[in-house]
Order: sequence, then C-alpha cells, then structure tokens
Amino acid sequence: GQEAGVRELLLDFEWLSARLNATEINSLIADFGLIPGDAALQAVEGALRLSAHILNVDKTQLAGQLIGRLGDFDLPEVHTLVERAHKYRAAAWLCPQTASLVPPGGSLLRTLAGHTRGVKNVALFRDGKRAISASGDNTLKLWDMATGAVLRTFTGHAKAVNDVALLEDERRVLSASWDGTLKLWDVETGAELQTLEGHHTKVNAVEIVPGGWRAISASSDRRLKIWDLDAGAELLTLRGHSNAVNDVAVTPDGKRAISASSDKTVRVWEVDSGTELQIMRGHDERVNAVAATPDNRRVVSASNDNTLKVWDIDTGAELLTLRGHDKQVNGVAVTPDGKRIISASNDNTLKVWDMDTGAELLTLFGHSGFVDGVSVTADGHYAISSSLDRSLKIWDLQNDGGTRNNAAHANAIQSVVITRDGKRAVTASSDATLKVWDIAKQAELLTVHGHGSIVNAVKLTPDEKQIISTSWDRTLRIWDVSTGTEVFKWSDPVSRLNSVAVTPDGSRLIGGSEDMSVKILDRQTGAEIRSLHGHKAWITAVAVTPDGTRAISASHDHTLKVWDLATGAELHTLTGHDAVVSALAVLPNGEQVISGSWDRTLKIWDLATGAEIRTLSGHNSAVTSVALTDNSKYAISTSAEYTLNLWELSSGNIVTRFSGDGLLTSCAVTRDGKTILAGEQSGRLHFLKLMAAKLD
Repeated sequence: GQEAGVRELLLDFEWLSARLNATEINSLIADFGLIPGDAALQAVEGALRLSAHILNVDKTQLAGQLIGRLGDFDLPEVHTLVERAHKYRAAAWLCPQTASLVPPGGSLLRTLAGHTRGVKNVALFRDGKRAISASGDNTLKLWDMATGAVLRTFTGHAKAVNDVALLEDERRVLSASWDGTLKLWDVETGAELQTLEGHHTKVNAVEIVPGGWRAISASSDRRLKIWDLDAGAELLTLRGHSNAVNDVAVTPDGKRAISASSDKTVRVWEVDSGTELQIMRGHDERVNAVAATPDNRRVVSASNDNTLKVWDIDTGAELLTLRGHDKQVNGVAVTPDGKRIISASNDNTLKVWDMDTGAELLTLFGHSGFVDGVSVTADGHYAISSSLDRSLKIWDLQNDGGTRNNAAHANAIQSVVITRDGKRAVTASSDATLKVWDIAKQAELLTVHGHGSIVNAVKLTPDEKQIISTSWDRTLRIWDVSTGTEVFKWSDPVSRLNSVAVTPDGSRLIGGSEDMSVKILDRQTGAEIRSLHGHKAWITAVAVTPDGTRAISASHDHTLKVWDLATGAELHTLTGHDAVVSALAVLPNGEQVISGSWDRTLKIWDLATGAEIRTLSGHNSAVTSVALTDNSKYAISTSAEYTLNLWELSSGNIVTRFSGDGLLTSCAVTRDGKTILAGEQSGRLHFLKLMAAKLD
C-alpha cells in the first residue's frame, strides 16, 4: 500500500546511492521489481542493470553511469534524477557531458565481465538461469545470468578454450582447447573428470550428440572425431576436409553432423557411420561456424566472406545468402522455433535475420570488439554473445528496438588530441576518418575523408592550423583543420607509421614505424632526414621534448629509447616493462616521460639518466593510452579493462575512475585538467568533466 513512497525512493539519487553503498548492485536492482510496468522506473532499472558489472566493482561510479546512460531521456522524473546526480559530492569524480554510454530500453540487458582475454563461445542451461563460457584466458566460467556473478572458474587447459558444450544431464560440461585436448568437467564442483586426447593440433569446436553419451570435435588437423564420453574413447575419425575444421553442429535428431572448414566448404556426415553425405560449396572464404535448424532440414553457415548461407541439408542446395555484415561472420545460432537466425561478426555487431526470407530484422550494437559466438536460450527469448572485448552480453530478442548506436565514429577511436585553448579536439578512427569537435558543445564540426584504411595517430601542428595523421594505408597526411582539405601526403611503399609527433618549431615530423625505426621527416618536403634504428620490434608511440632536442620512442620490444634529434644518437634505453610499451607522454618540464604498457602499469622515467622514478599500478589490463595535465600533477590513462584512471603523480594513487562500455583506446586532457576526452573501441567518444572539490 505504499507504492508511491517506494517509487519516490527509487527515483531519488541520494537514496539510490545510499542503498547501493549499504548493500550491492543486484540487491538494488531487485527493488525495482516491487513496482512493475512503470516507464521511469524501467529506465532507471535498465541503466543500473547495464552498469551492474561496473558498480559491482566500483560503487563511486553510480552518478557517472546514470548520467551517461540516462542523460537523453525526456521523462520528467528521470530528468530530475539525472540533475540530482550532477550534484553528486565527492573528492573527485568524472561526469559525462553527453549520454555516451549504451542507454536502457534496447535489446541489450546486461554485460558479464570477468574473463581476462576474449570470450570465444558460451553454452546455456535449458532454464536460462546459468551459462558457461570458454575464453582465450585458458579458462571456463560458470555464470549466474540474473546477477552476472561468476559462480565457478574451471582451470586446467594449457591454451585458449575455444568452445564448450553441456551434456544433456547438465551436470557435466565438455570443453575444446587449442592445447589439442577436450576436457570433461563436473559443473557443480569444477573438478576435471576426463581428458580426451587424439587430435594433432588445436581443437576448435565440440558438440554433444543427442542421447548424451557421444560428442563430436572439430580440429585444425582437418579432422573431426566422434567420442564415447562414458568410456573416454575415440569411436571414429572423419576425414575429407582439406583445411582446418572450425566448427561442428549436430541435427536435433542426432543423425547427421555438419562441419565448417577453412577449405571454404560445409560438409554433412552420418553420425553413426562417419560417412560423408554432402559437400556444400559456395562461400568465397573460410567457413567459421554452422548451425542446424530444429526441423533437421536446413543448415546455416557463417563465413569470412562476410555472409551467411542457408542450405538444404538433404540436397546440399544453397537456399539463401544473407548479406549485411561489414566484416567476417564468426558465429551463428538459430532460435528454437526455427524462424530467426542470429549472427556474430568482426564488425562488433550481432544481426537477427528472418530464416525464410533472409531479411535483416535487427542489428545489435554494444560490443566493442569482434563478436565470436552466440547462443540462444531454450525459450528463444534471449541470446548471449561472446566477444574479443572479454565480455558476454545478454540480449532481449523480443525487443525489436535494437540498441541505439550513439557512437561518434563507425569504428574504434584510435587517437585524440585537444587544442591548447581547450576548445576543439580531433579524433582519428579505424573507420578511416578524422573528426574535428567543438568541446564546449560536444558537437562534430568536420569529418575528414581521404585515408584508405585505419587512421591510427593524430597530432596538431604547433600553430594548430593543420592536422597530421598516420594510417595503415602507409601514408602520413597533413590536413587543413578548418576545411579538412589535404595539404600534404607522404607515402612509404614498404611499412606503415603507427605514431607521429612534431617538433616544437613545426619543421620536422617524427614517425614511429612498423619497420622498427623512428623516421625524421622534413614537414615541408616529406624528405627523410634520418632514420633511427635500435628497437627490436615495431614502434608503438613517439614524442618530442618541449625544447625539441630529444625524441622518445616506445616499442613492442618492451623498451623505450631516448634519441638526440640533432645527431640521431641513442642516449638511453629505458627497460623495466614486462610487455609491449603502448603509450607515452613527456611531462611539460621536459625532464620526465611517463609510459603505459600491456603489463598493466605506467612508469615515470628520468630522461637525463634513463632511471625509473616510479611505477603506477592499478589497471587490471593493458594500458592503451596516457595523457598529462599541464601542471604535471596528474596523469590520465585508459585501459583494455574499459576504465580511465586519473592518477596523482606525486603519490602514484588513483584519484578517480570512469568506466566505458568497451575497451578505452585513447585519451586527451585540456591544459587545465578539467575536461577529458576518451575514445572507445566501439567508436564512442566520452566527454568527461572532472568534478573535484579538493584537487588543484
């Protein structure tokens, strides 16, 4: 009888914050079930569920997550809640200036995070309450679908786990690994029950034959094998493919198996005898995945040629070709009613298709990396996808609204730079474009076209009238910042530049090349003045000291090097990182440099001596970029764990964090340290304002 009072609490930011701090996120989400069917409450509940994996780890991000997801909602109560969230008081926090996070109300319901590498595939329990995932981190994880909690981790494989299948009793699970083995596990205890050996190399997929005592595996050794799971014995080896077998499916009646291969074919086999029944040819590239329809009559294949095909399983005839993905299709599933196909692609999306017509019904945006696999619940209401972005996502297939793609670029933002006055920014993207932005209005001013591939780095000339960019098309180009007109083009026929810097006088360009050299170019003519050699792997980042006398390079060889620009002499090699050095920034005083690495740390170095001054630890995954405030007191770094950290350099402490929906690839900060831009692999651009009561 107190619904009005409960509703008022659930729309009160201060109460939500107190409730979250006193309990945990899933307890807070459960409160919204007290009043179903309310539009405002559904919006807030949806936002909390989308952020649950973040708030489960860091409750201080509640305000930023709600603002980033609900900022565009025009419901009065939601608008009031967002306004109250803007007034959140903390020593420091990062406030989104746009609704740049995935909003509620679409097909995406929840993200499951916990794997440390890409998630390859997932198997669902029949009741839809639990799932088991296979990952490149060599583990499997058992998930609670309602809460996103990891219930158990299965360890024992020596290499990536590529596929997983539940036995019919759902008490055991079988995994396929690139270590060449399959393993049978006890679901409830996590104990390893059996190891099946026989393949000569990577096992890419596994499927259980209806009946529960047999399994079929597919391997890069060009073979499929049928196993007796009770005896742990190999029954049959199926030969015929001329290249790696990437996936296998079994018809629901258990009579036929379908295989997908890098030899561009799909083949049908009789399970009992191992006899090859059909060869289906039509794909132009390797076939990555297959799924059988519930009526045992059709099979759907997914290929590197960016298409899916529907085949008649009895005749081998091609019935339909589904076109719409921009990149290779890695995974496919069919809904239990046989009416829809769900595909997973390297274009970071899933698509839902009509089985009979081949029409594209829906595109699901939300992943920030390649989507490798997809499974559908037994009732056909939900799908769960697995991605290279290390997450799984749960989708409502009954919601035909998809998920709004609020990305700034069509693909990953690789680099971002801000003008000295803090008014404009330039972003470089994998979609082959650059964009110029008005920071105050968070509005796009200009799109620059011309590169033929990924634009991986961007800088401004000292007078800020021109943009310098490098691309995988093996060119360096200079553009007019006002018009986007190309002013200059430099090409390398052999290797590409991965990074660029410009000397303070604007006369020379410093490029970091994949040929392991640092190239010094004349800005006016493009002539190569000097090439600096010494690194043992390709260059990831370059910078120049404020006085223009030295250049610093970072490399895949785990080191940084300091160079004398006048003579080309190597002054120091900075060693200490345990993995790729992915980012660097020179402090404004020109005396130190800070580096970020795939070893999850940042390091501050003395440029005069090459000595390591301090290590900053706090990221849980590879550091992807780093930037510095003008007063040298704070650093900003982004990470593959989806987070941006603000660091106090004197203490090495993290002041505050912001989490995106995907891998954060790049960052820049205004000179006063109050505005931060972060680029995401999804193409989203986060405009963040530092709300700091106690910081300079």
